[in-house]
Amino acid sequence: MIVETDSGMLTKIVFSLLLSSFQFQTLHAQGTYIGAVVEYNPYQNANKNVMLEENLKNYEFFIEEAARKKANIVVFPEGGLKTDVLSVVPNPAEETVATCNKPDLSIIMSRISCAAQNNKIYVVINLPEMRSIEEADGVKKYKYNTNVVFDRNGAVVARYAKYNLFDEFNTNKPKEPELSFFTTDFGVTFGTFICFDILFQEPTLVLVNRYKITDFLFTSQWFSELPFLTALQAQRGWAEANDVNLLASGYNDPRRGSTGSGIFNGVEGSIVHYMSEKKGSKLFVAEIPKKSSINGLQKSTWRDSVLAKASNASQFNFVFDDFTLLSDEIELFNSEVITPEVDEHLEICSHKNFCCSFQVRVDQKSADVKNYNYRAVVFNGVRKFGLSATGGVQACGVILCTGPSIHNCTRRAAQMPDIYEFSYIKIEGNFKKRNALQIPTTLTTGATMDTLKPNRYEFVVKEEEDHKKVTMVLDWSVDNLQTFAIWGRDFTMDGKKPSLPVSSSVHLKLSIPLLVLVFWLTAAFGF
Repeated sequence: MIVETDSGMLTKIVFSLLLSSFQFQTLHAQGTYIGAVVEYNPYQNANKNVMLEENLKNYEFFIEEAARKKANIVVFPEGGLKTDVLSVVPNPAEETVATCNKPDLSIIMSRISCAAQNNKIYVVINLPEMRSIEEADGVKKYKYNTNVVFDRNGAVVARYAKYNLFDEFNTNKPKEPELSFFTTDFGVTFGTFICFDILFQEPTLVLVNRYKITDFLFTSQWFSELPFLTALQAQRGWAEANDVNLLASGYNDPRRGSTGSGIFNGVEGSIVHYMSEKKGSKLFVAEIPKKSSINGLQKSTWRDSVLAKASNASQFNFVFDDFTLLSDEIELFNSEVITPEVDEHLEICSHKNFCCSFQVRVDQKSADVKNYNYRAVVFNGVRKFGLSATGGVQACGVILCTGPSIHNCTRRAAQMPDIYEFSYIKIEGNFKKRNALQIPTTLTTGATMDTLKPNRYEFVVKEEEDHKKVTMVLDWSVDNLQTFAIWGRDFTMDGKKPSLPVSSSVHLKLSIPLLVLVFWLTAAFGF
């Protein structure tokens, strides 16, 4: 089911068949729950009070619609309320408090609590929080970027203050990462985190690995980046690598590169996902299998059912004219151009002897390649995220380039002609084992910028004694490939100085012998 509004105005409702019965009959209602996510384009107004009021009305509308469609829980995005009003959020570890009709905490806490209570639905929102913390030298106040979860009675059952801030210079970072999770009355335990957190070890992977959380509520205002980290690549890859359910709600502002929401069922792929270059808000509702209820036989059958539904559930409205994308620091990568019409075998190494092997078969279907080509790329080092953060990355992939230079490998290919067709790709590398994560990331060209369906490729992680052997194989004909890669994080390198571009590294290596030569010539000939 999809409920749609145009630019924050509640104008139309469009329904699809996402709530159709599952093909596998034994996957009964007790083995599933109904979740909802909102891709939300905030109402904008110079008057802050009017802006908050209209956005609260829109939230109340979507909460009512989600409940009407029998959703157990609905998720809104990071920053969707467009407000600088600071809310006081009760600590659910101390007491479970319904904040309905308690405007002293904030109008936001009061209104959303009442909406959850009136519609008997769990609600997840994101807001700016003012938290008072008692310290050795007195009580101090901190401003946090916070997720708040209300239960069906409007009580606050979870809160989470964002730990990994993305250039949020007016927001405080908690001293320690909060591990926020709660159990619902429909038998699912959810963890929650915010946007940039998805690329870090804490708190997300602690919840996955230590606390065995299998379902997550993700609020996001993502800035999509080519070629590895558009919103859907990050959401889908993270859910698949950890084999968890992810309910991802995205902020909609295509001019800033923000769009992308979905409901992801781990290694089985997405149940529904959405990206658009058009402004607007949509509600997506889908039935989601509980992870603990799927045994091996059911999993295989469920995969077929999900794939059949997902092909109809992908929602794209791309023209690209007003859609802005960031670019990875692709100049940091070592690369080789892939030769068509031959069985290509390559091994490429990057900083500190991190190597990946590539086996590629690609056929050229047109003589007029129009400067389009593909490169095998490898990187092991530290990159910048935004203006203030750095992080360790290990990555191997095959990416599309729109020109002869590697600098042309971070551009959209919305109008790419039918030139190349891949029949086989195998990428393999030895990645960090501890304090690391590897995800599959895929992307197609054309107007949709979709990801490959999970039955189109294989992603295998095998733990060895001192490393992880990661293999990714495409054994299916694909003629619209933009990205096919293993993208990994090395958390031990976070916060360190960014790596130099490959060209700068080469120049640095050449400069030392050159200086020796100049010194020798000066001494010998008096130059």
